[in-house]
Amino acid sequence: MAKLLSVVGILAAIFVCGYYIGSQNKKIEYITKEVEVVKYVDKEKSAIYSASNITRDTAIRLLENNQF
Repeated sequence: MAKLLSVVGILAAIFVCGYYIGSQNKKIEYITKEVEVVKYVDKEKSAIYSASNITRDTAIRLLENNQF
């Protein structure tokens, strides 16, 4: 009986550790995607602002209309 309980306990501990490690990897992936989005937005903003004779209001209007 004691052996059975110890085996069940070990299996439960393995499952809990696996779940915990998996949830940590998910957070890292989310942060990585968020950083990629920020880099993309900065790149797009710099392309818009570098266009000739463009004001901030014009740039915002172009972004809202998905024309840039």
